[in-house]
Amino acid sequence: MNVFVITGSPHRHGCSNYLAEQAIDGARAAGHTVDRVDAAFVDVHPCIGCNHCESGKNPCIYDDAMTDIYKKIEKADALIYATPLYYHAASAQFLALIDRYHGIDDHIRGTGKKCILLVTGSNPDPSFMDGMRIWFQTDMRYLGWQAAGAVYAHGCTDAAHLEGTAFAKEAYRLGNTL
Repeated sequence: MNVFVITGSPHRHGCSNYLAEQAIDGARAAGHTVDRVDAAFVDVHPCIGCNHCESGKNPCIYDDAMTDIYKKIEKADALIYATPLYYHAASAQFLALIDRYHGIDDHIRGTGKKCILLVTGSNPDPSFMDGMRIWFQTDMRYLGWQAAGAVYAHGCTDAAHLEGTAFAKEAYRLGNTL
């Protein structure tokens, strides 16, 4: 199985990247091929809604990192999303990449891909993750993909505190059971 990981943190050693690594380790242990993009460190322009692409009929007006990322998304059997929670939503870097799905919408909708969501946030109140829960359910329903699990790691302030936690173990397990 080909697994494509999209991370959205500008912190290379942050909490969401730590959970992504756990899921990647689990996926590789299961024999899956894993590729990864760190949205915060690639040149991805935000979608401007011009609809030149016509949801995949034409190339996007931007010739940026998404040109190669589109191929990886289409090739993937499963995706792993990992993002920090920034003001009750995914990071801007993550969302800029996801918004560009419009450019290949007709190619990826209804494909039944599996997808895992990993979210980390410093607030100890788990209800602060509610918006991400709803977003993920809606995104999976729209794309016609299978929600293969999620980790909503609340109360995370640094990656070292995640080691050995139920959150880290669940991220590994989800990657391993794709």
